[in-house]
Amino acid sequence: VLQSAPNLDVVQVTYSTVLGRDLNKFRDRDKWGELAMNLPPRILQHKWDVVLVDAPMGFAPENPGRMQSIYMATKLVRKGGLVVVDDCERP
Repeated sequence: VLQSAPNLDVVQVTYSTVLGRDLNKFRDRDKWGELAMNLPPRILQHKWDVVLVDAPMGFAPENPGRMQSIYMATKLVRKGGLVVVDDCERP
C-alpha cells in the first residue's frame, strides 16, 4: 500500500485486549480508561474530523476486538466529528 500511496502516514499499534477475555470487563465504564492506546503525539494532539475504525478483527473470541479502536476514536474525533466503524456486523 505504501508503494502506491507514499504520502500515507502509517502507525502500527499493539492491542492489549482479547475479545473473549475482556468483553464483560469493559461493560464497566469505570474500566474504559484502560483502553487507552500508546499513539504518537502527532496523532493524539490533533482533533480529527473523521475517524475510521476498520481494525482489528473483532468477530472471534481470540481476536482483540474493536474496544480499544472505538474508545480511541471517541478521544481523537473533534466535537461534531464522525466516527465510522466498518464491518461492525461481520459474522
